[in-house]
Amino acid sequence: MRPSCRYVLKSTSRIVGLTDEDRRTYKANLMTISLDEVRAAAATYLDPANAHSGIAVVSGKEHLEAANSQLDRPLVLNSI
Repeated sequence: MRPSCRYVLKSTSRIVGLTDEDRRTYKANLMTISLDEVRAAAATYLDPANAHSGIAVVSGKEHLEAANSQLDRPLVLNSI
């Protein structure tokens, strides 16, 4: 990890109250998720037949804003 990324991670963790142990535990738990669990979550939250489902798109902000200009119902953009 680049030093600048490490600094941002440490600073953000400090602000929200996460310890290094919290991050390690979260990552370890995340790494145990199975493909079936990912599929089940996607079916629950990203199912187009569900009126309350969401759409997940990972892309650069500029591309998403350009796409939004062409959509009838623009996406709500959130930074992750």
